[in-house]
Amino acid sequence: MAEKVKVSRELSEALKFACEGRSDNDVLHYHANILREGNSWLTKAGEKLKQLEPIVLAKILINGYEIEETPEEVILKLYND
Repeated sequence: MAEKVKVSRELSEALKFACEGRSDNDVLHYHANILREGNSWLTKAGEKLKQLEPIVLAKILINGYEIEETPEEVILKLYND
């Protein structure tokens, strides 16, 4: 099974927004056009997606993603265990 891409919570929220009510193909096509033409997403959340290469976004859409733990969350988890 393919490995999921790890993303920040902030990027996770942007992905949820971008994918809401849209097909994976539409999201990928729109994202590629934005990067190619130098345009911007219409929201702050969408602008976070500009850091993703189209191939990484495709992997996320196909395989899914996991939210990356912050260093603080890792330490807290170790402390609580």
